[in-house]
Amino acid sequence: MAQHRKGPTAKEIALERIAILFDQAYQNRADPVLADRYVAPAREIAMRRRLRMPREYRRFFCPVCHTCFVPGEKTTACAFSTGRSSPHAGSAVQ
Repeated sequence: MAQHRKGPTAKEIALERIAILFDQAYQNRADPVLADRYVAPAREIAMRRRLRMPREYRRFFCPVCHTCFVPGEKTTACAFSTGRSSPHAGSAVQ
């Protein structure tokens, strides 16, 4: 008879850690450098476990330069744009 695994799976653990890191980034959103340092390992965990980032977290950072958005403020143009306008130039985050 096959044994059943008890406890959380690797996917559940990874999603929990991603949630913790994004919560810390959101709490420290006044300091953009610190917020970016929380987002980077969360993205690495998602890529390593091949998980799709939850929608509420995908909207929290730029898809091009991976910097955090500050809610309620307009973002500036991405410094790493490829000659065309940035995907988040002048957009407001709610």
